Amino acid sequence: MKCARCKQDCTYPNRSGRICPNCKGKFAFEPRDGDPVNDLTWQAALDWVSSNDTVRFTLSHLHHAIAHKLSVKTTGGWFFGCGLVLATLVGGVLSLVFELYLIAAIVAGALAFLAVMSRLSKKVGLPLTLSESVFRNLHAKWVEAHGKPRMLIEPRASTAKGLTRPMEDELESYSFDRAVICDQNGTVDLLLANDFHFENNCAVITAGGYPQHAYPVVRKMLRKNPRLEVYVLHDATPYGCRLAHELRNDPEWFGGTDVTVFDVALRPGQAEMTPTLCWAVDLNVASHPALTESERAWLCTRKMELAAVRPEQVIKRLFRAMKRGAEASDTRSSSSSGSDGSTGVAAGGLYVDSDFTSDADASDGGGDSFG
Repeated sequence: MKCARCKQDCTYPNRSGRICPNCKGKFAFEPRDGDPVNDLTWQAALDWVSSNDTVRFTLSHLHHAIAHKLSVKTTGGWFFGCGLVLATLVGGVLSLVFELYLIAAIVAGALAFLAVMSRLSKKVGLPLTLSESVFRNLHAKWVEAHGKPRMLIEPRASTAKGLTRPMEDELESYSFDRAVICDQNGTVDLLLANDFHFENNCAVITAGGYPQHAYPVVRKMLRKNPRLEVYVLHDATPYGCRLAHELRNDPEWFGGTDVTVFDVALRPGQAEMTPTLCWAVDLNVASHPALTESERAWLCTRKMELAAVRPEQVIKRLFRAMKRGAEASDTRSSSSSGSDGSTGVAAGGLYVDSDFTSDADASDGGGDSFG
């Protein structure tokens, strides 16, 4: 097993006491003692979620990254086993029918079946299974051995207190042209910690009232701008998938106004493209105007959280969606907007951006849209 610090390969007898014999650093995990990961795997997940220590992330992002690595490992092993059994059977049949050498037939069959299984494993994966309690126990081991990750976002302290009167008066004098409304506090934390609101001059809140200290004033500010563009960023859950529709039609939000609402992500159609990033659930989801029947059926058995997407990509894809949304608002098209038709109007000022799952890069204009 390699040390995550010095990359020295350490045999089990040489790393007694979980200490690297080369750099004397402590190992957080020991697979032979039952830990499902090793230090190098955990460090790789940290590098992935932080884009090599350049983007801030929440603990949920790390949880999903580790769970995904374990899910892919399990799925790969399952497909490998199935492929090996099938290859052996096919090889035996070929050797009998065509009088080929048994070993040659088995090798040929194994190569063919493993190639097919490798491709299938990327499309038909097992859902995530790493529980919150197990992950937090593993995270505590990592922190004890390596310290807290530098780019990890600490949860904001919960407070019922609002802004002071002078700050409230100052904020109410401003007007945002765009707002991002989320279903999860963690998504708000991600955007705020990476300065998305500063770079894009937009408000970022949840529909449920987070952050508590600024929420009431921001709500007042949003009602003042009739040309406001609202971008709803959410998980593929029943609540998340209904949120944009409810915000657009609720009189307490934007019902009866000319405000344009964009449903950015995630929808079941987007989530089902990456089955190894989804969790298994067992829900009874009622019919709703915001859900198609196929979406409702999918949400009964699966969910995908936005935290499964690489934080850098959440930021860049949201920026891309806002760029397309501005074009859609300018044209006020009744069918679609943009050269690729990825942003289409659903009804009454509610748009759906169906391209959130594809990677965004600097050419989309969001390469420097975070701190």
